Amino acid sequence: MIRLLMKGGALPAGEEFFAPRLVAAARGGVCRVLLSGAADTGLAALVLRALGAAGVRPQIVLADRCATTLEQNRRFAAQIGARFELHHGDLAGLDCAPVDAVVMHSVLHFIPPEARASVVASWARVLRPGGELMGFQRLSGAARSRDPAGIAISAAGLEAAALAYGFDPAEAAQIRLAGAAFWAARLTHAPSDPDAFRGLLARAGFDLMEIVTPDAAQTGSPVHLAGQSGPGPQSLFAARRRGLDQPAPG
Repeated sequence: MIRLLMKGGALPAGEEFFAPRLVAAARGGVCRVLLSGAADTGLAALVLRALGAAGVRPQIVLADRCATTLEQNRRFAAQIGARFELHHGDLAGLDCAPVDAVVMHSVLHFIPPEARASVVASWARVLRPGGELMGFQRLSGAARSRDPAGIAISAAGLEAAALAYGFDPAEAAQIRLAGAAFWAARLTHAPSDPDAFRGLLARAGFDLMEIVTPDAAQTGSPVHLAGQSGPGPQSLFAARRRGLDQPAPG
């Protein structure tokens, strides 16, 4: 909700990077895609648009520990006449039929460092050999600030955005309070650095094929506070799931 209001419903960053890789992952004109930690409806909309433009039929599997996110996506799917496969719970415990691609977006810094290996291993477990993991992730910097002044400014901006989108004043005030509580909570952790991230992928059975950090790659993340340092550089990456008979590179 915060990202959708503050960013005017814009899709998450990275569509040009993801689109050709999603199309290439398809088999028989169908691509079964796991969205891991979707946050809102934006990531599903991005994948649907990328595959639809190429004439590929999407099958969306969405896993998130937040029931609100799942309900948002259930309603979105119903609105567009689609059906998503929804899984509620810890990402590390995901159990679903194999997928052709996994897309994650700004997820790992919400997961404690000691738990990240289990989450990456779950992506490898459900991804078919030769399938592709792709994502958008901050790989440098510290955990986010929770400065009270920044929280107050951001909460006021969120309330103004809610009013502009037609929420009544009472609803907008509740959204402001919910946003302030979100920003005040200790929800994020310092991100994995690039070397640690490469190690996580390799140990789980992935070969990192590409990692880029475009100058303009910013998420407009809902955890970023007004008046604080920028969101920091974001990296786009793609990794391929090794076959069962393929050893890790030496």
